[in-house]
Amino acid sequence: MNAIEERKNRMSMLIGFTWALGFSLCAFEYGKPLGNYIYKGFHLDNDRWIEEDPVQVALRLPEPPKQMPKPKPRVAMAVILPNFIDVIDNADKRRDLPDFEINPNDVYVPLEYIDEPIIDPLDFAEEMPEFPGGEEGLIRFLGSQLKYPSFAKENGIEGPVYIKFVVNEKGDIEENTIEILGSPHAVLSQEAIRVIKAMPLWKPGKQRLKNVAVNMKLPIKFLLN
Repeated sequence: MNAIEERKNRMSMLIGFTWALGFSLCAFEYGKPLGNYIYKGFHLDNDRWIEEDPVQVALRLPEPPKQMPKPKPRVAMAVILPNFIDVIDNADKRRDLPDFEINPNDVYVPLEYIDEPIIDPLDFAEEMPEFPGGEEGLIRFLGSQLKYPSFAKENGIEGPVYIKFVVNEKGDIEENTIEILGSPHAVLSQEAIRVIKAMPLWKPGKQRLKNVAVNMKLPIKFLLN
């Protein structure tokens, strides 16, 4: 065997030992915390292996990714929606009125006021129903009673629930009149209906000084931070 072949065999054996040593080191060190290691190298110079100066290397694990905090549910309430009323400004609309002449000999008969029956529930009353404590009391009540459904939290469901109901002449909420006008999901609708049914007596609305039933519309907004 000549010198060249002997050198190749020696090189192959050295490479094999290096790989075996590397795999063994990985097997023993797997799962252990990383620290500071000193690595030594060799290089071949004229058929002789020469040891190089040791180099100290600090190994550091990468920082774990920061976990984003889970969104905390927040239920935000809005005040009662006013019933939709069309307001027409007629200030600029002028019309000519006929001139009237008063004759002292004319006999004037006073008009008889006819008390027409009030057909309720009304969409708007002279005095609208009022929650105990007003709008602030309503917001406090909703904030303390509403619970964000777990299904909605886990699936990121949020948005306003528009609900309609009747406050009768006694101040009770007639449960058979509760109606969802719009909602992002049924679970939010169910929670809104549950809270509406749990409300205390309202101050009833009035029309011509009489208690009347009135349609009410209320938005309840569910929000996730």
